[in-house]
Amino acid sequence: MNSFVPKSIAGFEVVGDDLRVTLLRLAFKKRSLVSSFVIEGFVGMNIDEQKTVLKKVAERHHLQGIRAFLSLPTSSGIIRSLDLPPEVGENLRSTVELQIESLSPWPKDEIYWDMSSKNVTKSL
Repeated sequence: MNSFVPKSIAGFEVVGDDLRVTLLRLAFKKRSLVSSFVIEGFVGMNIDEQKTVLKKVAERHHLQGIRAFLSLPTSSGIIRSLDLPPEVGENLRSTVELQIESLSPWPKDEIYWDMSSKNVTKSL
């Protein structure tokens, strides 16, 4: 990644009934705050109102095509830790997708998911 080309990052966090929005600019390996605001009562809005509000935010702050992060309270989702054998290796993503399909009560296209892995070393 070229650290000289400015990049925008958006963070969205559900806090109580509100949605906190933070916009950052990353340039020359430094982050700077562009804007931070709260959309009060966001959780209580119906889906159409939420979409309208988010479209207005995206248009006003030119958010098309940027990296965005969403943080939800733990009561809004499920966190599951899986221990998989090292043989999974390059097939990790497809293995996790299969676990999501088999363990989730929701349709796969309605789920936001992420994964990370770490190498385990044997200690003597």
